[in-house]
Amino acid sequence: MKKLLGFVIFAMIAVVAYMSIQKVLDDKKKKALEEDYARIDTVITSMDQLIHSPAFLSFGDSRTIYQFRFRDIKNLGQDFFAKLSERLGTDFNGKLSNGDDLIGQINLHNQDFWIYAGTTDTQNMIYPNWNYTKVPKK
Repeated sequence: MKKLLGFVIFAMIAVVAYMSIQKVLDDKKKKALEEDYARIDTVITSMDQLIHSPAFLSFGDSRTIYQFRFRDIKNLGQDFFAKLSERLGTDFNGKLSNGDDLIGQINLHNQDFWIYAGTTDTQNMIYPNWNYTKVPKK
């Protein structure tokens, strides 16, 4: 009887420990997802504000679509990237919690922009159409 009671107590402790670990992991994933959404919202808002500003004219050739990684904007020379870096903050991290880089594309002629994660494939588009499946649409 003592062995059975000892086994039951051990099993209960193991189940409680497992459930506690799962809760911590789920909370960590939820927090990372919320940080991803905040990062994406910040990027979209900043790009939307700057796309119609005079800084946008620093690129030059309006027939070119410019592509860049958000983590590299501090090193890029145009006034637009300096203003974007200022809006995003000096400690801005252009990576999502799953390791994918946020990538921007700008069309000067139409004053449009697109945001992607990982690669610039259509299935990785975040803005304007959310096709990115690694982070579900909010």
